Amino acid sequence: MKSYLLLLHIFLAMGAVCRGEKVIFSPHTFTIPEGYDLARVAAPPLVQRPIHMSFDEDGVLYVTDSSGNTDNAPDQLKNPTHRVLRLVDRDGDGTFDDSTVFAEKLPFPEGILVHEGSVYVGAPPHIWKLRDTDGDHVADERTSWFNGGSIEGCGNDLHGPYMGIDGYFYWCKGAFDPQTHVLGNGKTFKSSAAHIYRSKPDGAGLEVVMTGGMNNPVGLAFSETGDRFLSGTFFDLSGPGKRDGILHAVYGGMYGRKNDRVLSPHPNTGGLLPILTQMGPAAPSGIVMPRSNALGLRGDLFCSNFNLRRISRHRLTPKGSSYTSTNESFLESDQSDFHPTDVIEDADGSLLVADTGSWYMICCPTSKVAKPHVLGSIYRIQKKGPPEIEDPRGLRMDWKKPEVKWLSDGRPFVVSRSIEALAVGDNIDQLKKAEARIPALWTLHRISGQVARESVREFLNDKSSKVIAAAIHSIGLWRDAEAVLPLISILRQDDPYLARLAAMALGKIGNADAVKPLIEASSKSVDEFLKHAITYALYEIGDPDSLPAKNQIADQVRRMISVEEGEPSLQIMPNIEMGEVSEPDPQKKALQTKRLRELVATLPEGDAKRGRALFHNVAKSLCLTCHVMGEQGVKYGPDLTGIGSIRSEQDLLEAIIYPSSSISRYYERVLVETKEGESGGLILRDTRDQIILSNAPGVEVNVAIKEIKSAKYSNVSLMPEVFDDLFKPQEIADLVVYLTTEKLSTDLDLDDNKKGDKDVIPPHIPIDLPGLHAYAQKSISAGDEIEFRVSSSVPYKMSVVKLGKDPENRDKDPVLKTFHVGKPQSQPIHPGSYVHIAKGLPANRRLSQLTMECWIRPFSLNGWQGLITQHDYPKRSGLGLFLQNGRIEFLTGSGGEFDPASIHQTPPGLIKVHQWHHVVGTWDGKSKRIYIDGKIVAEFPFIGVVRPGQTPLRIGAYGSKGLASNFYNGDVAMGVLYGRALDSGGIKGRYLDRGLTVPKDKNLLACWPFSEERGEIVNDSVSGVHEGRIINRGTWMIGGPSFNAAKIDRHDNKYDPVNDADRGHGLRLAEDELYNARWKVNHKFQLPEETKSGVYAGRFDFDLNGKPKRYHATFIVRRAESKPKAPLLVLVSSSTWLAYNSTPFPTTHGPG
Repeated sequence: MKSYLLLLHIFLAMGAVCRGEKVIFSPHTFTIPEGYDLARVAAPPLVQRPIHMSFDEDGVLYVTDSSGNTDNAPDQLKNPTHRVLRLVDRDGDGTFDDSTVFAEKLPFPEGILVHEGSVYVGAPPHIWKLRDTDGDHVADERTSWFNGGSIEGCGNDLHGPYMGIDGYFYWCKGAFDPQTHVLGNGKTFKSSAAHIYRSKPDGAGLEVVMTGGMNNPVGLAFSETGDRFLSGTFFDLSGPGKRDGILHAVYGGMYGRKNDRVLSPHPNTGGLLPILTQMGPAAPSGIVMPRSNALGLRGDLFCSNFNLRRISRHRLTPKGSSYTSTNESFLESDQSDFHPTDVIEDADGSLLVADTGSWYMICCPTSKVAKPHVLGSIYRIQKKGPPEIEDPRGLRMDWKKPEVKWLSDGRPFVVSRSIEALAVGDNIDQLKKAEARIPALWTLHRISGQVARESVREFLNDKSSKVIAAAIHSIGLWRDAEAVLPLISILRQDDPYLARLAAMALGKIGNADAVKPLIEASSKSVDEFLKHAITYALYEIGDPDSLPAKNQIADQVRRMISVEEGEPSLQIMPNIEMGEVSEPDPQKKALQTKRLRELVATLPEGDAKRGRALFHNVAKSLCLTCHVMGEQGVKYGPDLTGIGSIRSEQDLLEAIIYPSSSISRYYERVLVETKEGESGGLILRDTRDQIILSNAPGVEVNVAIKEIKSAKYSNVSLMPEVFDDLFKPQEIADLVVYLTTEKLSTDLDLDDNKKGDKDVIPPHIPIDLPGLHAYAQKSISAGDEIEFRVSSSVPYKMSVVKLGKDPENRDKDPVLKTFHVGKPQSQPIHPGSYVHIAKGLPANRRLSQLTMECWIRPFSLNGWQGLITQHDYPKRSGLGLFLQNGRIEFLTGSGGEFDPASIHQTPPGLIKVHQWHHVVGTWDGKSKRIYIDGKIVAEFPFIGVVRPGQTPLRIGAYGSKGLASNFYNGDVAMGVLYGRALDSGGIKGRYLDRGLTVPKDKNLLACWPFSEERGEIVNDSVSGVHEGRIINRGTWMIGGPSFNAAKIDRHDNKYDPVNDADRGHGLRLAEDELYNARWKVNHKFQLPEETKSGVYAGRFDFDLNGKPKRYHATFIVRRAESKPKAPLLVLVSSSTWLAYNSTPFPTTHGPG
């Protein structure tokens, strides 16, 4: 037994703190919220490359520690080199002093759990049970507690185990290799999909908790009531920047990513359940929900983000039968070699964070160059000046005589240990009366027998919904048949969260008496999670004869039963061998290294603005012909949205110049051999019996899986190695520097529920609609799910129809599905285009002088219209130029309550419609002046406090009670903010320039030249900080004030506006512009895979003012993805709000 003593642990535990928000442990500078401290509590030599952690009852920390081996997982299984360390804090100061090797020669470890004296380590394909039988702190007994039976190259086959609040072991299965297991009910379960499994600690009662199409489900956290939260990768690839995240993992749920080949053999309840939190390419790993409130963080989720160098915080809010999450970065390093892999809670409520260092490169696009010499550490997050917790683990307590009152102890570890110690039949009566209701419930849950089950049922009458929720979880796990009636009563109540749990438990019990109440519950307005629980419960009950004949839920259950009974065979994907690793030619490697060093030396001179222009110049850089960046580009190579958050300058440089040295996972070229010959390309997707390869954007080759003789990843990238010749060194530096600026949002709000992606807009004034309106996707493939979004103030019948040949008799159109809606829902629209600048001027910055400048060409002079504003009426009144009934208004507020004395206006009649005007407002600290077209038209004395206010900057609107409103109608050009008052001569020069030149002034605060001409982003040419996003699209290619359209013959095909130096730039905005209604989905229908291509519609029939009405929402059905593309393209007009429509309400509403 070899022991290491950390001599400098006092130094390691202190760190250097800057202004309470920065903590330095060289080379890292960490950012942490005010009020918290960070300490390094274990570093080399105590640990080398820590991965996962788990405490025993005595406070000994067991850590899986990597050897630095970066071979793929199957090779590591043959040559196991990793270990488990045992760390001890001898003096109780929170820093570990002693490290010993508990077990060694382990394959790639992907989880650790200490339970009842044994250490369980997940190392695919096994969960190993390690025991020390002779007390020397070294494992001398090693057995396989669970064998998954598969191990693929990345080792995603197994993560865990984790201890649930219910006393079950949980673990995750990823990758897509097939596994076969015998479940606790005796059935044989075969699957290639991802899953969460659970069983009792003795291995009994194996059960599938959820199913997914994701590649790598990783970490699990549990709420005190029994909810599960899963972190992992490749959950959602539906849009730019989307990938990894966190799920609310409900029982029986099916989640993304969309992956028909592995998901189609599994019955699903009507589609994939939504992600809770979208995190982009964060590579989430360990996750925890603190039980203690010592840090003020109880009930939040904390997740390690391997790629993003941070620990993220996710605050949960109940919504319907599930949750929503507001998210933020909690701990973050400035170093790319910081890779957190786990976060756990200690007995005192502090959080431990494992940083594994930079050894890992297995299937990881960030750490492509393994750096086993860059070692990791373990850190502790704690409150500043925390009250000392006496005996946090209860080591001085007499555990031979546990007492029920200990369940009320303020120390979470004491409570957890008490739950296990008190779980004996003799304590049942006392447990029923315990004040700590949830801990008492989980203690009773661990006791077998009818007396304990009856006691748990009594908890269903508790006043606390949390206690009831925990009781339902227990009842479901025990399948307590005596609980059916009280569960049905809960199902009928108005609490959707408890109703979901009641449905879950009723399904597990399997009593047919629950069928009718479940169907009745489904007739109410239910969210996706409650609908899922009801459907899955009916499926588990398995009594199709009791289901009604015409019912959406019942029809779905019948489809689920047919999928299960049919058990369609799935073509097993052949093993794709890793590319052969050959020793590089030394001379070639030396030349590449020399060239990279030469280019690295040019990076400090790189310019992000030039790099952005080069990246978006498709003809020259070719970047967007294969990559997506935000909303632009082609989805073929890796998504580059937020690439600067996960890859360093050197990573990016190497990927551009020598792309084969750094191929991102799942973008490797695959070489496939069949009896017909060899083909190759990226695997775009796979179906039940085919893989679809592509060796260039838009090119697809279908390969039958059963015909594949062999498959192998290529070590040669599809990205050509030509860019060192195409670009000058300065251009390469510009491109690299630009890519490093493309970062993910620090608030992590990327998913559909979190108001962060392109389909969600900032708070915007709503408009309610009369009558009925609807839209669907423009085009889908047969076999996919069509979604209808509806706003209606009247009951209606919706039929999914194929438009027939007779346009004069739509009643003859074949009907695929009908929905009857008696209680319709109205959904508002949010029209009005403007530029939203989330990062405005510093809210509390007191200005000493100010100039606001812009060019406008209004189409309407009526009402109040925002031009350039950082103003939210009436509580956050800051700065602004406004157009008000033909007058220009200039606001210089204090950032607080609106003061009429802070706004001044011009005389009327100076602004004309359809004419360009140069508008400037200045304030020199004493006087305000308003200029129009280079001339002063109004002047006012003004001395006061001027601050921007805590609200976004907007171009073309201003805020009203937090909502964007009062939209500008017209063209806008060259918006500028200065931190000084321009004089009359300077303003005259700006007017004569006609908006062609970006100003050069040391006092510039922001400038928007509108030179992009495409996309939704408006750049700030000063610093990039005040970048804007166009809401509701607007219209580009509007010539600026210098452009004289009369001089251009409209039929002159030689005129190129891009190369017209005198044209200028502008953006057209309008109060009625609407790009996407962004409504929630009301109806879903999965089209059969054999559906013929053509024009289909949702046909709505309803009565309005006593008259029958009909409305069609059309969509195109393409051939199924598994079939060759059709040679014919059909274009049809559509009433969708996903495109501009000048008559969106033709016949669907009454007067007004």
